[in-house]
Amino acid sequence: MNSKHSESSTKVLLITANVGTIFENLDVLMQPWLQEFTKKILDLKPEFIALHMQEIGGKNYKTSMQSVDPFFKKFLSIDVIQQYDKYLIVIDSDFTDDKNFTSLCNVYLIHKNLKDEQVQLYNFDEKYYFNYTSRQIFSGNLNNNHLIYKERYMKSYFPDFQWSRKGFIQTKWRLKNQDIDLVNIHLFHDPSNLVAMTTTPSIYSSNRKRALEYSIEKIKKNSLNDSEQSKFAIFGDFNFRLDLAALINDFSDKQKLVEFKDNNNKLLKVICKASDKNDVFTIEEKKFKWQHESTIQNVKKQLLKYDIELSLFEEGLYEVERNFPPSYPFMEETEQPDKYMESRCPAWCDRIIMNKNFIKSIESDSECLEYEMIGENICMGDHKPIYLFFKLFEPKIQLNEKAEPKYNNRFLKNGSRFESLNNNEESCVNFNNPK
Repeated sequence: MNSKHSESSTKVLLITANVGTIFENLDVLMQPWLQEFTKKILDLKPEFIALHMQEIGGKNYKTSMQSVDPFFKKFLSIDVIQQYDKYLIVIDSDFTDDKNFTSLCNVYLIHKNLKDEQVQLYNFDEKYYFNYTSRQIFSGNLNNNHLIYKERYMKSYFPDFQWSRKGFIQTKWRLKNQDIDLVNIHLFHDPSNLVAMTTTPSIYSSNRKRALEYSIEKIKKNSLNDSEQSKFAIFGDFNFRLDLAALINDFSDKQKLVEFKDNNNKLLKVICKASDKNDVFTIEEKKFKWQHESTIQNVKKQLLKYDIELSLFEEGLYEVERNFPPSYPFMEETEQPDKYMESRCPAWCDRIIMNKNFIKSIESDSECLEYEMIGENICMGDHKPIYLFFKLFEPKIQLNEKAEPKYNNRFLKNGSRFESLNNNEESCVNFNNPK
């Protein structure tokens, strides 16, 4: 790549990390987490970093929110972070605000090589971009912060379940004249494996779909001009789960299913057996045990076919093809960092998805497109961070809106491979097609 073209590009690193368990065991988990994060920055050398964190302060936030300050003091003291002389950190930590608290945290780091006029941030109140040259940390109640747009999902999205601190935070950046929306999101989990296994899609999946569709509508409405021209990347804990009904049906014999109920006929446990009558699955509300000869990582390609939640959307949502194992629920023991807990079926909860306009802005001849997991063999809590690294190019001409984006052999549309109009152009990175 010639230097002139390189100057018009920005090396961008997007990371999503659910850090709930980190803050409940900070003495043990903080150091390895920060080490793996640092190693990735040193390796990739991004110019702009967007780190979206969920469950900041821990699952028991009322007692562990006090750990946030020492975490960020340590974070900002890291040598490589010193090269990022401008930053914005917003921490939604006011748990006393029951109606608006989301426990989300957005961190943006800007390398000193980027000139002041090359990075601009949007003011949602006054509706304009300005050169961002500051080092700012906002924590506590963020309801009146004009640099973000924040919502906690309404109670109506939890019709039969306890209302929880799920929501999203949007920021709008202009990097070398390229306008992008970056959105941190945390969608609803599956409270019960027994309920999730009954239908396809599950009731939980349907609730997540409604919330994500609502979020995308809000993102578009916050566009400065034409909402159809907006470029957005949403990355966070989507809590997408596998299609348990189909998974169980394929790996066991429904005729040999054994149910255990209490005296009130409430279902407590299900044991799914194979045709040879051996147990395959033992499922309870918060237990999912799979008797499989291989580890979950070794059957990840088999599991991909049950990851269907993105396919339910009419909106065109894109994702780089995944070659990493499910990101949740990993054991929280340092001796077994690559093993899964037997609480939920492993799933790709932590994701980075984009709309078509966004991926058109990813440099088509870039050799550095990476979508991977951080700390696969290190204990990082129950969620492993996921990152996307790419080069964002400065817009030169208006692209054909009807043309599908390039990288047709790397991007999936709504979870499926699509045919691009750029079939005569090869990607610079080889990637195996999923079976």
